[in-house]
Amino acid sequence: MADVFFSYSRTERSRIVPIVDALQSLNLSTWFDKEIPPGKNYQDVINEELELAKAVVVCWSSKSKRSTWVKSEATFANERSTIVPCYLDQCALMPPFNTIQTADLSSWNGDIKHEEWRRLVASIGTLVGRPGLLELLDALQDKTWSSLSQWAAKYPSDPSAKASGNAWAAQQQDQFDKEFFLAGQRLDRAKKRQQAQIDRKLAGMADEFTAWLALGPAAHPEKRPDPKKLLSPALGASGDDYEATVARLAEVGLAADAAAKEREALRLSHDNLSRHAASLSEELAAAKDGLTAAQSEINELTNAVTAYQSAPSAHSPPRKSHLRLAAALGVGLVFGGGAFGVAVQDPGVAASVIPSGMNAAIQPLRDQVAALTKQLMDAQNDRDGKAASLSAMSADLAKARADAQAAKADLAKAKTDLEAANRNASQAKGDGQTAATQLRQLSAQISDLQQKQLDANSRANQLQAALDDANRNLTQARSDAQSASNEASSYMRQLSDLRQTMSSLSSAAAKPVAVAAIPSTPAPTLRTPAKFNCSAPSFGSDYVICASAVLMDAEARAEEAYEAIRQGLSAKGRQELLNNQREWWNDYGPNCGLPLKGRPSDSLLRSSKTQQCILAALESRIKELRNW
Repeated sequence: MADVFFSYSRTERSRIVPIVDALQSLNLSTWFDKEIPPGKNYQDVINEELELAKAVVVCWSSKSKRSTWVKSEATFANERSTIVPCYLDQCALMPPFNTIQTADLSSWNGDIKHEEWRRLVASIGTLVGRPGLLELLDALQDKTWSSLSQWAAKYPSDPSAKASGNAWAAQQQDQFDKEFFLAGQRLDRAKKRQQAQIDRKLAGMADEFTAWLALGPAAHPEKRPDPKKLLSPALGASGDDYEATVARLAEVGLAADAAAKEREALRLSHDNLSRHAASLSEELAAAKDGLTAAQSEINELTNAVTAYQSAPSAHSPPRKSHLRLAAALGVGLVFGGGAFGVAVQDPGVAASVIPSGMNAAIQPLRDQVAALTKQLMDAQNDRDGKAASLSAMSADLAKARADAQAAKADLAKAKTDLEAANRNASQAKGDGQTAATQLRQLSAQISDLQQKQLDANSRANQLQAALDDANRNLTQARSDAQSASNEASSYMRQLSDLRQTMSSLSSAAAKPVAVAAIPSTPAPTLRTPAKFNCSAPSFGSDYVICASAVLMDAEARAEEAYEAIRQGLSAKGRQELLNNQREWWNDYGPNCGLPLKGRPSDSLLRSSKTQQCILAALESRIKELRNW
């Protein structure tokens, strides 16, 4: 599916392509009939794309307004409010299209600032859901990444926003790659130059040492080449304090290593202290919770012992409300340990709870309390468990009854739906048989229409071919008629010149002059001695030629060369030769400084330079005619 569908006359496809390309540069998907895939029905594809298009650009012209297809597509788009009309050339439209605002692109040459082009783009942007399309034109006109980035930030969902970002990234990447490559080349060259300098210094010092060594034991020790001097530029020290510089560098390196190790040790120590502090905080919180629970338990046990001592019978069972406290007494107080033993840290508290001398007296009671506590706790737990199970079973039973009632209602509804479905199926069966019959009839009609369409397309192709042939024949006939008209005009001018020559000779010459007969075959319009009288020259070059026997001879030879070429040519070739001869004759006189018509000045007539120019032009023309 394309955003924009183009409706136009196929004979004007070359005028549509620039519009298509310009819209595609705005990331608009376009479609026109050159994109029909092989094996697809021509009209089916067009109808599908026309129906799915968000905007239909109808290109009106004197040709497209007569196209049945264009008018049909324009009507469909107008009914769906997707039409965007434009003029390729000014033409009168029939209703309703003459009432629709139409962009005039007859003078558009691809300029994005063209007002009518901007109107067309704005209309398309509205229909395809891209409100920032017109502002994109302004950003593109600015031709800066800043404008495009501002536009993309304003319309981030527009397809061109991502495309512009990708284009900017690609340009920046390309620029960076080029700069990076050039920097690498420069660094490589600098590295090679530096390496070459180092190699030369090393080689020079090796040669110096070889020369020094050749002196033998007589060589002066202080003049021995010192390799350490080669390192001084890199180390920033002279050869004399080389050892001191190396020692300082070693000390700095050791100090840096020691500082790094100390920083790492401090970091590890800080991490350990942090973990230990967190652990202590957790332990402290747990101890506080334990202390609170122990204090609460002490208070409960103290109250329980007091209540038990004041009971009327030592053998009566504890009350139900004291079961949990009795259990604590049985484990903690009666047996002298457990939670109470751990929680009570002050001996005075224990003495205030259990007076001295009572331990032996209450020992049987302790045993009885422990046994009763266990039995009662077990019974309570068992009762609570059975109550919970009974409650759960009651809830499940109620839910099951509700589910059964709902299932019964669903079953009744399903029966009703089934009966309705059976009735609908019977009705649908009858409708299906009727529809099948109608479908077969429609299929037959469609087949007939498709065959008629194929026949119509074939006939249209034949008519188009015949029309093309007729246009070519008409063009050729017009060309031949124009050639004939030109030759007729030429003959009339020759006849007029001859009549003028005869009149001049009759009035000016004393002796009889033979007048050449009017040729019976067409002849070119040439100004040669055989075709004009020197007593009545017309062109400025005629006066110069008539004043020189050499030039008259050259003109005669040019005439002979022209006639020799002309005899072997067809009518079309003769016309081309004639046109070429006329152009040459109108140019060569003025090129030599002579007026096209009328008598030149006496200085030009007597000028040898002018005569040489005319002679050179005639000789050059003779060569051209012989090579025609």
